Amino acid sequence: MGDPKWTPGPWSVWEGGVVVHDHNIEGNVICLEPEHMMKASLASWPDNANLIAAAPSLYDALSGALSALNENLISSAAVPREPIIAALAKAEGRS
Repeated sequence: MGDPKWTPGPWSVWEGGVVVHDHNIEGNVICLEPEHMMKASLASWPDNANLIAAAPSLYDALSGALSALNENLISSAAVPREPIIAALAKAEGRS
């Protein structure tokens, strides 16, 4: 796993699910609701914003799970490594 290059979390949804930002004083914008969306896309925007806001926490949770698997703290029979490795690689831009 590489060192993350994205804006450090935590991120949260702000202003009714329109903006995802970090918690720095500057309030860096991570993602804005697109101005010209199709009606179906607009309906799913709040759920998409929540998923985007959870990304840093999800990455940390998967990294911790992979570490526990690698240290044999949890069984790889119960939790397969491959999907975790694939998800982390995708988040890091390696797939």
